[in-house]
Amino acid sequence: MNRSILKKIINNAGWLLGERVLKIISELFIGIWIARYLGPKQFGLLSFVVAIVAIVNAIAALGLNPIVVRDLVKEPVGKFQILGTAFTLQLIAGGIGLLTVIGMVLLLRPGDKLSLIVSIVLGVTVVFKSSWVIKYWFEAQVQSKYVVWVESLILVLVSIANIGMILLNAPLLAFVWVSFAEALLVALTLFAVYIYSSNGVLGWKFDRMRAKALLGSSWPLIISGFAVILNMKIDIIVVGLMMDDKSVGIYSAASRISSAWFFIPMIIAQSIGPKIIEMKNQVNPQYMPVIQKLLDLMVLISLPGAILIVLVADEAIPLLFGSDYADAAKVLIIHIWSGIFVFLSVAAGRYMIAEEIQHLIMGRTILGLVINIVLNFVLIPLYGLTGAAIASLAGFAVGGVFANIITRRTRAIFLMQLKALFVPARLIVGGINKILLNRN
Repeated sequence: MNRSILKKIINNAGWLLGERVLKIISELFIGIWIARYLGPKQFGLLSFVVAIVAIVNAIAALGLNPIVVRDLVKEPVGKFQILGTAFTLQLIAGGIGLLTVIGMVLLLRPGDKLSLIVSIVLGVTVVFKSSWVIKYWFEAQVQSKYVVWVESLILVLVSIANIGMILLNAPLLAFVWVSFAEALLVALTLFAVYIYSSNGVLGWKFDRMRAKALLGSSWPLIISGFAVILNMKIDIIVVGLMMDDKSVGIYSAASRISSAWFFIPMIIAQSIGPKIIEMKNQVNPQYMPVIQKLLDLMVLISLPGAILIVLVADEAIPLLFGSDYADAAKVLIIHIWSGIFVFLSVAAGRYMIAEEIQHLIMGRTILGLVINIVLNFVLIPLYGLTGAAIASLAGFAVGGVFANIITRRTRAIFLMQLKALFVPARLIVGGINKILLNRN
């Protein structure tokens, strides 16, 4: 990997990381302020519907992100056909997703008018996510800075609006409409930036054969993406069904912090993903060593973060959210360890896509999801919110790492993940060896 390409990847990752840091800051200050303002019960109701929207969003995305990026890297001359087809597919899926969100809320919370209104407003945002094909384009070009500019500017405006709603003692629905406005603004601005920086969308065209090819490649990722987000949100849904809105609010407070942390590996993988595919296609001898270094990096980032959260959670949660949310600390202390397996899973996923064995991602993710769901129903009656956190941790560990030992084609990446888990010990041993060699 030459220096110019490496510099481009690092710059791209820097832009994405900068945007994510800004979002984390917004969630830690504005999001937590909203949670304190609404209280566990109303925040729980909002979190319950948001969890359903997130699950539907994962399906409506159709798993196209890495597939579209891969095709744009391999076939740049077909960009208009690729983008036009992907946009049409996601627009149709978004419309179906809107109806699904409303239907699920009607089924799970019959007679709850407030939850229904929230589901209708937030459900429309699923349709707006079709604009994310533009993000795929900039990701393939390793030019994510344009997306960062758009989303960061809108994030600042939305944060100001949310602060205004709090100061004006606005009702829950006011914050829901702000989320709607954010999704709409992001969609419109992404199109504006794309039109300004390229040849516009008039050249986009839908191709039936291309659609079959995209869906043929992405269907395992549709299922695995659905399983991943369900793995992250099913505990909130089950807590909402088996307990109450206040419990959902407390659990969601912990989940909000850990989920913000889980986006870091996605940023790193998005930046290096196109290069991994390119190295695989060129039969570059550094292909596997780069993947091992990526896995090692994931552990070196996630492990210290988990330790830090464990040390400060008991004091930080009441300080940030208020005393009503104190029980969220116990949940967070368990849930944050899932990050190590999430980080390793995301990195391994990029390897599987480069190897074109993405269908195996589906199997491992579904296995983790099944374990998560079963343990949720077993452990929540016994241990309450702590049981939900343990179930989530087990699901991520199996689905992200240990399931890779089952199939022959994923055992290599499992051994690399296992090696990465011991990277702190490897670094210590390596340091000791260097000291001994220098003395000799």
